[in-house]
Amino acid sequence: MGVPMSSTALLPLAATTAIVFSGTLVRAVSGLGFSLVAVPLLSLIWTPAQAVAIAVVFQTLSTLPIVAGDYRLLDWRLLARICAGGVVGMLPGLALLQWLPDDAMRVALAGILLLSIAVIVAGRRLVRTMTPGRLTLVGICAGLGQGMAGVAGPPLMSGLLAMPDLGPRVIRLTAATVFLILGAVSVAALGMHRSLGVMTAGEYATAGTGMLAGHLAGERLFARAGASGFRRYVLVVMVASALLTLVPLWQ
Repeated sequence: MGVPMSSTALLPLAATTAIVFSGTLVRAVSGLGFSLVAVPLLSLIWTPAQAVAIAVVFQTLSTLPIVAGDYRLLDWRLLARICAGGVVGMLPGLALLQWLPDDAMRVALAGILLLSIAVIVAGRRLVRTMTPGRLTLVGICAGLGQGMAGVAGPPLMSGLLAMPDLGPRVIRLTAATVFLILGAVSVAALGMHRSLGVMTAGEYATAGTGMLAGHLAGERLFARAGASGFRRYVLVVMVASALLTLVPLWQ
């Protein structure tokens, strides 16, 4: 279990900055994965609750460059349907965060990941059934994952990738905007519970340099990926995350 970090602990701060860099890089390239990468690694340095708080802050902030750069491409009706479901799903997700045992939580998260992978693999065969109601259901599942562990990406990306009219840039933008909205709600909730005082303002700023560097590096890789490469990135991130989520159960 991680331990609280004092303001003078430079090595943990450096490790946190590197983890934030890695999470942001994965987010910029694949459109998801910040928390999937960052939370398990941050938990080695911090307590689990502190790790989630730090991850929620930076996964929310890391969406800002993507949204600011491409906001003109947004499909507002699509976004509204998903976010409406997301807000509904967050409430039971937050309840599960408080009451579900750790092992059961891991199994539930791995199940969400594996189901999302199956939907992505099925891909275009699902597009005729991707109705507005089912898009709202995608949002509910994303909100559930966000509430449970700050992990909204897998169900969200599986729904977006099943829509053939959406290119990689629009998919990434839509996902980033949903993460920004749900993340802002999560940050507000954490602030109300005084859970954000994990690091000082200066330490948050230092870790933020890792976020900026990760975004710049990720943008270069995203530009080279193309549609097929983007899809592969998403699947690799989700398969790796499902395996990492279940690792503690095998020990």
